Amino acid sequence: MSYSSIRIWGRTQTALAALIVLLVVAGVLFAIPRVILPWAQSAFEQRLDPAVWADYTGPYDMAAAVVAVSAIVIYLTRR
Repeated sequence: MSYSSIRIWGRTQTALAALIVLLVVAGVLFAIPRVILPWAQSAFEQRLDPAVWADYTGPYDMAAAVVAVSAIVIYLTRR
């Protein structure tokens, strides 16, 4: 392989790693108001009302969407 082929391969691997990490971050952001916050609340209080956390999903969904789109754009531009 020539030097330029090795550089392209390295960039592709970096872009793939960034894609995976950012998609995991987006998944965590998506899960926070649906899974993590109600689970943390139930650890301290037995009355669990999932509707309480429904008001908080909007900003987390927006952040998850921004991170996911950023991951895809970074992956496509770094290839």
